[in-house]
Amino acid sequence: VRYLDYAERSSSAELARLLLEQKPFRDLIIAVQMNGETRWWSLTGKPMRDDIGDFIGFRGFGKDVTATKRAENNVERMGKFDLLTGLPNRRHFIEALTNALKLYNEQQRNFALLSIDVHRFRQINLQFGRRQGDEILRQIAQKLAACLRDGDMLARLGGEHFAVIRSGILENEDVDILAAVMEQSVNTPLDGLPATTKCEIVLGIVMASAAPSDAETMLEYADLALEDAKLAGPGSFRYFTSQMSQVRRDRRQLEIDLRDAITRGEFELDWQAAHR
Repeated sequence: VRYLDYAERSSSAELARLLLEQKPFRDLIIAVQMNGETRWWSLTGKPMRDDIGDFIGFRGFGKDVTATKRAENNVERMGKFDLLTGLPNRRHFIEALTNALKLYNEQQRNFALLSIDVHRFRQINLQFGRRQGDEILRQIAQKLAACLRDGDMLARLGGEHFAVIRSGILENEDVDILAAVMEQSVNTPLDGLPATTKCEIVLGIVMASAAPSDAETMLEYADLALEDAKLAGPGSFRYFTSQMSQVRRDRRQLEIDLRDAITRGEFELDWQAAHR
């Protein structure tokens, strides 16, 4: 069974309404099922009446615009999906994350955002080459996707960086289990790699209840937790806490102060000889 998407249902419903109301239409695009294949037609029609004004039917014409429609869909898909893995890209993910936050604010439907990084992937990429590295990323994407359930969303944000929206969260234990399952799934032999070479991931997690103001801020929170997980080592995951934001602010301020001190020549170099 194939279910029409929202746009297809809307155009079919619009055609039905115009026909029932005996109103003209022009270049209306509708989806048509033919021999198990979806095709698109552009329809134009106007109501016809007899000499005394009674409706006698429609007159018009249609043309097959499937090739054009498919080209448009491909362009749209390229703008929303990662070409290597087929997963949603950052732009698409941010849209979904924005919608999830809206539902949380309106209906308190809690969810979790997981920021995922493949540990030391650059070394693997250098060792086996970029082509093999791309294949490894595709396999990792498939393994991560297999851990999810209906309603979740997995995206590739760039490089070896992935992210997941986990919906329907009741308690943190559900997210703990997901993080462990994904880590175990990735940490298995991959095609094209020696059995002794395995990939591992680290995860940063933030709950919607942490009250991020928008999708970009929530993703930043998850990345802060990811940085903390990287310090703990492969296979680790950490939840975002407000202290992490303060640590980052302090670190940034220290970097600014050090650069300013160098510019103003405020450093002094002291030597101390070691005696044996």
